[in-house]
Amino acid sequence: MIARLICLVAGAAILALGICRASLALVVAGTALVAVALTRLGPAERAPLPSASRAGCPAPNDGGRETCSRDNVLPRALTMIAVALGLSAVTIALGSAETPVWLAIVTWLLSICALVGLGLTLDRLSARAALGAARSLVAGEHRTEVGAVLVIAGVALALRFYDLEAIPASFHEDEGEMARIALNVVNGTRVPFFKTAAEWGPSYPFNYLQAFWIWLFGSTSASARTASALAGVLCVPVVYVIGRLGWGPIAGAMAAWLLAVSHLHIHYSRLAQGFMVATLLAALTMMLLALAADRAKRGAEHEADDRGVMPRRTGTGFWTFTILAGAVAGISQHVYHATRIVPMIVGVLLIVLLMKRRVGRWHLEALGFAFLVAYAPLGVTYLESPGDFFIGLREISALRSSYAQELLGPGASLPRDLPALMFEQLRRTLGLFIRQADLSGYYPSGPPAFDAVTAMLIWLGLGAVLGRFGRYHEVALLVWLGFGVVFGSAVTIGGQNGNRILIIVPAVCLLGGVALARVRALLSRMPLRGADRLVAPVATALALWLLAANVVIYFIEYAPRVERAESTSLAGELHARGDEHHFHFLTDPHLVIPPTR
Repeated sequence: MIARLICLVAGAAILALGICRASLALVVAGTALVAVALTRLGPAERAPLPSASRAGCPAPNDGGRETCSRDNVLPRALTMIAVALGLSAVTIALGSAETPVWLAIVTWLLSICALVGLGLTLDRLSARAALGAARSLVAGEHRTEVGAVLVIAGVALALRFYDLEAIPASFHEDEGEMARIALNVVNGTRVPFFKTAAEWGPSYPFNYLQAFWIWLFGSTSASARTASALAGVLCVPVVYVIGRLGWGPIAGAMAAWLLAVSHLHIHYSRLAQGFMVATLLAALTMMLLALAADRAKRGAEHEADDRGVMPRRTGTGFWTFTILAGAVAGISQHVYHATRIVPMIVGVLLIVLLMKRRVGRWHLEALGFAFLVAYAPLGVTYLESPGDFFIGLREISALRSSYAQELLGPGASLPRDLPALMFEQLRRTLGLFIRQADLSGYYPSGPPAFDAVTAMLIWLGLGAVLGRFGRYHEVALLVWLGFGVVFGSAVTIGGQNGNRILIIVPAVCLLGGVALARVRALLSRMPLRGADRLVAPVATALALWLLAANVVIYFIEYAPRVERAESTSLAGELHARGDEHHFHFLTDPHLVIPPTR
């Protein structure tokens, strides 16, 4: 244990030096030492518990061997499947016809409800029983834990809604376009829900969310930004649940706190853009998969055979969580391009669960069915017009010879220089997790994406995760990070854009939680009596420092600079005095004003 502690301290020192000098090489070296120090430290995979029955299939009649096939699936489940398919087909028909948009939205939401009913049916749970299980979380032994999560979420709420009308002062042109579409919805213009926007790709569902808040509170910047701010707040309890399931309550609490106070997350939660809703849906999918994996560990496993025999079933709720994961992954595709990595992540993690014999063929089919039901109304539009799938992607792709020449020199070309291009892009992206600022234009002249302490925790946590690579939760976190870094950022121009790493910001905050949990586990094994008791006061002091540092960075240092707010301020004045004066411009003005009717 002493050798582990020495190795950990040395790794942390190298990490600190690397972050101070913005040296990726030193950071990688320090992370490797931390991984060695924390190898095989932490919770092991729990052995599956024996289960006498398996939800979703009737009791066996073959001498104790349990099977699930098309011949014995509950008739009610088949009915739910038919209802979900029928409602999805109606949604597709209504979406392509000149009918009121709300009819298609209602049938789509009802198809999602039918999927929930399918999961509960296969789990042999009633809606009342499911609600009772949810209510039990706020009773008795869980009350303190739930209260702590609500406090963290309350801090996140305050940081995201404080003076939302004026901070940030600049109303970005993309925010203006999003708000314009939302105002069209409010004013009765027919805006298709399941189509791709001409310039943005999938975004209309987010515009409808904006329209609801504008209709409710009036045409203001704050109303246009409310949907994003709420999504940012909801990310916090979702991250807590993921951390709690994988590494315990300490990891969950620290991860949730890091996300709640992150100035990068706060800033993007205050933009009238779909980034944060996409981030929430990605995190929610990962949470549901984590819950399904946790349920799977609680039942005995049987090896699947060619007839589709499934593993002996799992804890109650497994089917519901699995189907919901597929449905949420499908819903996420309607919001923003970045969520296209979500089905990729889900596919890889399903292979991991299959290799661990946690799931069988029927579970995969159920999740895929749920994804298709949720995605079908948008997917059909891509079949009708395949070019729509690539709207907005060609312009941001880094896999072009012209961009490679800009980055590597005039002699560069693809595919010859693809390795060099990807190395440089990855170096730039990883720099955002050290000391690099967001260069996207949505956070103009902003500070480094993460404060120094958060960056330190991120890389310590990465070393801790690499030290226990075999567990599902570590694999899930690394897959989430890997797909986000490569497909979310490295293959896009710039490679240093905060909006393109937002989808993995919950994951990097989870790394910080893992770091704290693993350090506590190491201290608890030290011969020094009571060393692990220092974790609570140190973690509390660290949490308060992180809150103060990020509040200072964003609200005291950045917000008063009102970066790029001149055009927004000028446009507002022109609009307010438009009835009194005539205005003339020598050039084509590029001005965006907050939403007004």
